Amino acid sequence: AGIYNITHQEMGHELLERKLRHINATGASVVATGNPGCMMQIAMGLREQGRDVAVLHPVQLLDESYREAGLYTAPAQEAAQSQQPALLIGTALALYLAAMLYRRYMRKYLKNVDQSR
Repeated sequence: AGIYNITHQEMGHELLERKLRHINATGASVVATGNPGCMMQIAMGLREQGRDVAVLHPVQLLDESYREAGLYTAPAQEAAQSQQPALLIGTALALYLAAMLYRRYMRKYLKNVDQSR
């Protein structure tokens, strides 16, 4: 039910109850969903029931499967280090974009203030 848990609480609760019934009927130890809102809601519902079921995104499930199969050749530390430059570049781009958007917003704001005088 994801976001419905917030926007339509009664409907969200009904959807959660139905999902939990289905999950419990399977006896699954892992549940995968691509919706972060659903992940949070299902994990919460399972915790409240005292169930020890992992709730994962499909990419997390694939990552774990690949790791178990030995498909990763680089050690974890090496892989993490190779991701650091990309993370820094991504962060720098995000900050640049935020600054540009703020600058555009301030131009419009100041223009409106000047026009209202």
